[in-house]
Amino acid sequence: MSFWAKRGTQTTIGVYYRRVPGQLMSDPFLRFKIPINGLVAGAGGVPLGRGDSVLITLTIDTVYFRVDFQPSGVVFSSSSPAQLAFWYQDANPDFNGDGVVDGTDALIEQNLAVYSKSGGSSWGKLLSRNDPTQQVVGAEVLHFSQYAVSW
Repeated sequence: MSFWAKRGTQTTIGVYYRRVPGQLMSDPFLRFKIPINGLVAGAGGVPLGRGDSVLITLTIDTVYFRVDFQPSGVVFSSSSPAQLAFWYQDANPDFNGDGVVDGTDALIEQNLAVYSKSGGSSWGKLLSRNDPTQQVVGAEVLHFSQYAVSW
């Protein structure tokens, strides 16, 4: 999906799972929020003037809970960072894939976090907030990268 973000304007987008038959509303999958003063630079890190905009594209891998944000080089303010949240209520609760949903999976769920990967770098854990009761994990974002939920 793609959307325009404008410097000096708050932008919030949401991505939802497909509804299942009989379901009135879709479950949330992702929310991305750029605060009013959050967007600082566009593609390639080029500073944006007030009112300048950038076309942002998200490529979503719902199987691995990964999202690639483009264009590369987009930067957000450290005092007003963008906020990214993933809901995992529709994920397979057998987090470790051993065929049994048990206490090990509950422990893994407690440790879910947002990870990022830029270019050829390895995945790095971001300071994340995980709420297993709401089945949502989120983090502040300072630049574009690939983001994923993992433990």
